[in-house]
Amino acid sequence: MNLRIREFEKESGLEIYGLGKDRAKWESVRDKFAELIVRECAELFVDQRYMILNPHEPFANERVRALKEHDKDTVRKIKGHFGVEE
Repeated sequence: MNLRIREFEKESGLEIYGLGKDRAKWESVRDKFAELIVRECAELFVDQRYMILNPHEPFANERVRALKEHDKDTVRKIKGHFGVEE
């Protein structure tokens, strides 16, 4: 995870750095929790996008293919912003 996740941690009041030897365990849990949220949000973005498309619209298939490529890039950017691996 990246610095942005640590900033969220501080903003939420979840300070785990005073935990001593248990800190590594909690950092791992925090990172996994954040990764799951980021992945879910990225996938939700893609799912919602296709719900608004009209399959009967002229050139719908071409538009869907173009959007899928664009969405893959957007999902990569979302995950990359938070340091989540593909």
